[in-house]
Amino acid sequence: MTRITGKLPPIFSQIYKIPMKLRSDFLPYALPSLSHEEADAVVRILQSGWLTTGKETKTFEKEFAAFTGTEHALGVSSCTAALHLALMCAGVGPGDEVITTPLTFAATVNQIIHCGAVPVLTDIDPLTLNINPSLIEAVITPRTKAVIAVHFAGLPADMAAINRIAQKNGLTVIEDAAHAAGSSLNAVKCGALSPYGCFSFYATKNCTTGEGGMLTFRNATLYEKAGELALHGITRDAWKRYHADGNWQYDINHAGYKYNMTDIEAAIGRVQLKKLDGFNDIRRAYAAQYDDSFKDLDFKRPVTPSGVTHSTHLYTIRVNRALHSIHRNDFINILKTKYKIGTAVHFIPVNQFTFYRNYFKKNGGQPHLPVSDAIADELVSLPLYPAMTPGDIEYVHRAVCEIVG
Repeated sequence: MTRITGKLPPIFSQIYKIPMKLRSDFLPYALPSLSHEEADAVVRILQSGWLTTGKETKTFEKEFAAFTGTEHALGVSSCTAALHLALMCAGVGPGDEVITTPLTFAATVNQIIHCGAVPVLTDIDPLTLNINPSLIEAVITPRTKAVIAVHFAGLPADMAAINRIAQKNGLTVIEDAAHAAGSSLNAVKCGALSPYGCFSFYATKNCTTGEGGMLTFRNATLYEKAGELALHGITRDAWKRYHADGNWQYDINHAGYKYNMTDIEAAIGRVQLKKLDGFNDIRRAYAAQYDDSFKDLDFKRPVTPSGVTHSTHLYTIRVNRALHSIHRNDFINILKTKYKIGTAVHFIPVNQFTFYRNYFKKNGGQPHLPVSDAIADELVSLPLYPAMTPGDIEYVHRAVCEIVG
């Protein structure tokens, strides 16, 4: 079976595609959508003579805060850094407990450990693959300090229910919105649905800076604190100390970290942010094309509740051996070796990794997570990104149908 190409519908006319010289016979799971605009922005920063945190980063922060409808945003080196800062600002420390989902990238749970706190994994809703709010209250103890709600694949978690539980029990809610730039729930953007929103601009994300992240806030005081923690604990605006309007004098208020974003990253991010809604429109169009082509294959897909605008960061299907006569792992291997199509698994549940198996064995035993453990063996994410063409989507569809049809 050969790859085919297709004409782009009108929605694609304003979106720059990845240069074809970066493509090959292998259709990768993900590629960024970049153009001369991002390149020009980087050159502008290089020519400015100031490469690290500076005015470009500050401008990007303001633009991202406006985009999400939050009061403040802090550019950081990764979503992992954003999660760590959010937990520290929430006062999470040794002996505290933080509730979250097992179906997430390990960074979510790692940061709980790095704060000296105890991760409490709570099973997922089988329909949305997000944390199941009905199970949260049963695991709250006097030591519980926070809940990290992960928006799986860009689908907002049930924040109304989670926020009600948190308010009732005096807990802080943190959004892991690594997948959810541009997603919203009842017209409120992810990042503005709780006191903290943590975003990723990793190379595979809907809006990329190569590496990088953003932390959104409601509270100005905590925003200032996080800004200091993100740059060695030195007093705010010390990044300007080498500028004409800066001052060599500064103080250190905290034993901080090196989590700051660079102006090079911010320059790329500012260009990408202007395109983000268009990128997400393309993702939704491609997801709809997949949905239509797979309607007879009995793939279970996460359900999108009413009132949700989905960033469609991932297109995830469940390959069930009983229904499709093939194991998920074999399905992935055939797509790769025979059809030259890349895929990913989102996610291997955190509790299945060696470190966490040993951790929970030493700290009260393995959590009971029957839904996520069962579903995780079926999950596979197919290629979905704006740099694809409708012909690429059709090629994936035909390959999948030949395997399981």
